[in-house]
Amino acid sequence: MIHPRVAIIILNWNGWGDTLECLESVYQITYPNYDVIVVDNGSEDESVEKIREYCGGEIEVESKFFEYSSENKPIKIIGYTREEAEAGGGEEGGIDDLPSNEKLMIIKNEKNYGFVGGW
Repeated sequence: MIHPRVAIIILNWNGWGDTLECLESVYQITYPNYDVIVVDNGSEDESVEKIREYCGGEIEVESKFFEYSSENKPIKIIGYTREEAEAGGGEEGGIDDLPSNEKLMIIKNEKNYGFVGGW
């Protein structure tokens, strides 16, 4: 069976605890073809550092919804600035060969953009 590639985008802003819980939950799904992208919206706390520690297996996530698994740690991190992401990223050799639950893309956005619409 062919599994279309799916992108799971998680927004983080000064909320690394919730983001880690979300990541751990996502990494336990059984769908085989997905990319996880965390967009950090200019966090002023230690969010990006904590996400990196989680990916390195240094932080265990506790939740009433799942049991923590260390099987997929360490998770390979691919980091981009907003400008690099808009330009299509870089050359991450072999990243497509990794299982979906062993890689994470992080995009650091330094500015907060707001959008409003109406009729």
